[in-house]
Amino acid sequence: MRLGSLRYALVALVSSLPLSALAAVTVTATVTPATTPVSAGASVPVSCYAEAPASGMLGSTSIDRIDVTVSGGTATPAQLTGSTTGTCSAGTGTCSILQGAVSWATPAAAGTLSVTCTAVYTTTSFVGSKTYTQASTPATLDTVAAAL
Repeated sequence: MRLGSLRYALVALVSSLPLSALAAVTVTATVTPATTPVSAGASVPVSCYAEAPASGMLGSTSIDRIDVTVSGGTATPAQLTGSTTGTCSAGTGTCSILQGAVSWATPAAAGTLSVTCTAVYTTTSFVGSKTYTQASTPATLDTVAAAL
């Protein structure tokens, strides 16, 4: 009889955990200019990458999209979709993976800019589904006035 109440306590404990704690989501943003700093107003390539274990003991996770935000200028496209399933970057396990390239048109004014890739992902378990977000560390870029 005591064992039954222990099981109920365990289920209550696991159910109370936020589903985001069950998923180890990795998100990165990489700016790859040919030279740094770059001329203000230049277009700069940005790579975004997100991965999460596709399944585990307590549920599954799927990367829905990556939203790209910049501190100045515009990113095209501003959203990446179309995740796939593949081997996790650690080399073991299966992950939901979404990666893509974005063109960042920097503003005409010189300065220090940043870009952030934010993964939107859904975790599903026996207690239901919930959508979460996780942002990358911002990648920075210095721009200088264009030469006349």
